[in-house]
Amino acid sequence: MWPKRTRNQPRNVEEAPTACFLGALRRQRPSTPAVPLATQLISSDEESVVDLAVATPTPPDISTLQATPAAPTNSQQRREEREPALKSADTLPSYEKCVDQAISHLTIGKNEELEREIEAAIEKISPALRELSLKIHADPELGNVEYHAHDLLTSYLAGLGFTVERHAYGMPTAFVAEFAVGTGGRRVGFCAEYDALPGLGHACGHNLIAVSGVAAAVAVKTALERDRVQGRIVLFGTPAEEETIGKIDLLRKNAFQSRVDVCMMLHPTVKDSIYISALAIDGITVDYYGRASHAAAAPWEASFPIKKKIHRGINAVDAVVQAWNNISMLRQQIQPTNRIHGIITHGGDVVFITLFPPLTSTVFPTAW
Repeated sequence: MWPKRTRNQPRNVEEAPTACFLGALRRQRPSTPAVPLATQLISSDEESVVDLAVATPTPPDISTLQATPAAPTNSQQRREEREPALKSADTLPSYEKCVDQAISHLTIGKNEELEREIEAAIEKISPALRELSLKIHADPELGNVEYHAHDLLTSYLAGLGFTVERHAYGMPTAFVAEFAVGTGGRRVGFCAEYDALPGLGHACGHNLIAVSGVAAAVAVKTALERDRVQGRIVLFGTPAEEETIGKIDLLRKNAFQSRVDVCMMLHPTVKDSIYISALAIDGITVDYYGRASHAAAAPWEASFPIKKKIHRGINAVDAVVQAWNNISMLRQQIQPTNRIHGIITHGGDVVFITLFPPLTSTVFPTAW
């Protein structure tokens, strides 16, 4: 067998939180070289079977081999040029390995009395959390303009005794709320999202994510206050999750790395889970260029001759339809861990209703 490439592990557990966060953004699965197989040829009388060995080059001695990274593809190079701050993510372990590694370093003991106190603290603020959630839900705001949600959450957290930094890191609707006992100890973070989907409102439940983050922060604050254990709880208000992904902006500004040792988030879903397998995502925008031609009078000639030559009309809609159908057929063959979805953002102009459209466009977000 050929040796498989493995990813570099974090140098220590302190690097695991950042590794988890970046690893969830971009993953690369090394391809496994095909293994030569033997085929069998059955004769027409079905009595004799002949083994045929597939002729393949003799592989080198694996003891002399060293794992080397594969040459980057053009799309990978373009992505790295656009995202230089995230280039190190290529060598990071999976999210699940990060969580398992972090948990293995913790000594977790059961404290029923503390659990009851935390439950009582959350139960006490439950009516207020419900009211916050409903107010955010009733006034859905798109990414980077969630001013109402920002003001509701920061005012409430300040009233609970958190130190609140509004409009954090130069982002108009981001915030950071902190509570600390002493100057040492662990630094635990949670994320609160509160932006809505265009045209759908809070269909992704970000109003619930917001108040869940508040509840989790209050739970840790209760534990710190009860036992007077040194430590810090940080709640990050992360705007624009659905569109520009505010967490990436905060990551680039060193918000998570400089403030917490580990950061978590709660997301509403159909079942309870400690952690989920997240997919990385990247968007591809494709423009198809044709040649305008009168669709009724002379579809075989371009409406605008180039260099005094007659060119055939080219319908850009045909190109986008063929691409769409081919990608749709490809979906049945891709791995279950991958996703390809898309929309047609431009299918032609009304002014060209009698012409072959010279330009169409699509956007395909791909996840793997």
